[in-house]
Amino acid sequence: MRGEGRYLYCLIQGTHEGVFQSPGVGNGRVAVRALSFKDISAVVSESNADLIRATAENCMRHEKVLEEVIQNHRALLPFEFGTVAPDEKAVEAMLRDNCSQIRKTLSKISGRIEVNVKALWRDRKTVFQEILKEHKMIAHYKEEIAKKPFDATYQDRIKIGQMISEALREKKERESEKLIRSLRRHAKDVMRGPTFEDEMIMNVSFLLPREKKETFEKDLYQLGDQCEGRIDFKYQDERPPYSFVNLNLRVKT
Repeated sequence: MRGEGRYLYCLIQGTHEGVFQSPGVGNGRVAVRALSFKDISAVVSESNADLIRATAENCMRHEKVLEEVIQNHRALLPFEFGTVAPDEKAVEAMLRDNCSQIRKTLSKISGRIEVNVKALWRDRKTVFQEILKEHKMIAHYKEEIAKKPFDATYQDRIKIGQMISEALREKKERESEKLIRSLRRHAKDVMRGPTFEDEMIMNVSFLLPREKKETFEKDLYQLGDQCEGRIDFKYQDERPPYSFVNLNLRVKT
């Protein structure tokens, strides 16, 4: 038996009749529906738990619901995984108390989607050799260190490591700016994310009008051809606009 809690997936413009096809977070076939206040709605399912475990199954169900919603509605404001309201009244109160703010944010992203592009250097050694060619001081210092006994180069190795790290950061910045310029002509907004490894040049989300998605992808494919053999691209297609939403809603408990 389900509890009175309501698991929250996202907010949408308008209403949605009936239930969504995708099963909700939890065990079994959990029905997902829209709970409306005036011209805005929260997409919810029943939940008997205050704390939702981040299992692979639950995370997949959460994402599948968002994918279905974004295919049928022009604007979507996602909640973080695991957001649970104590009951339906709490959801209604959240919609009522934040109605104008929700409308404004939904209007901003209406008809727009987020796509993410990561660019990674294919060969780290090649990039390192490029840095040595671009920075003669680093190359000379490396040669001088090689002439000394290894035990006598501890401080030198720390220093050259710092120099290479700074040169790598600058190189990433230059190349990422060039790549972004090649892709942003149809973007309404661009958001940089963190780069998690030395090989990653950029991790960037683009807010696109939905009708410009195909053109953006053509630009990306052309860029991939130009960079073939040196840079690999990872593309995440059409996801909820997490990076462009700054809506701090609190559900009363």
